[in-house]
Amino acid sequence: MLSIIKDMLQPFAGKKILDAGCGDGRFCYEMSRENVDILGIDYSERAVRFARAFNPSVEILCGDLSQMSFLEEFDIIVIVEVIEHIPPKNIASVLKSLSKALKHDGRLLVSVPTSNDQTAKKHYQHFTQESLEQLLRKFFTLEKIVGNSRGG
Repeated sequence: MLSIIKDMLQPFAGKKILDAGCGDGRFCYEMSRENVDILGIDYSERAVRFARAFNPSVEILCGDLSQMSFLEEFDIIVIVEVIEHIPPKNIASVLKSLSKALKHDGRLLVSVPTSNDQTAKKHYQHFTQESLEQLLRKFFTLEKIVGNSRGG
């Protein structure tokens, strides 16, 4: 999946990228090997400790995305398999924070599991293409929606 995301972000050389909800830092690791400036942020202190150990040369912060205020803007923001873990009452504030952090001509890449996957008990909600579009349109201009060919 990470290779698909990297392909979708091309060209990214020289860009400033935010990995919002970076978890264990795997995407940060992959991007740190490219010519980019990447910052990872996660809510979980445990995940941040692991991500920092895994990525000693990458800046990884612990923080609440709904409360973040960034001093600079990003060319690209990725929020991969994260929104479904955010309490629904906080999603709008997270997306608003990210929209302020994204350059006017920047790109946001969002990935969520299919609404058909009801097995994940740690998710607050699942999204259909329509519900995700409706949510994102409040803060971003949508360029393209790419669906999972297996029914999502």
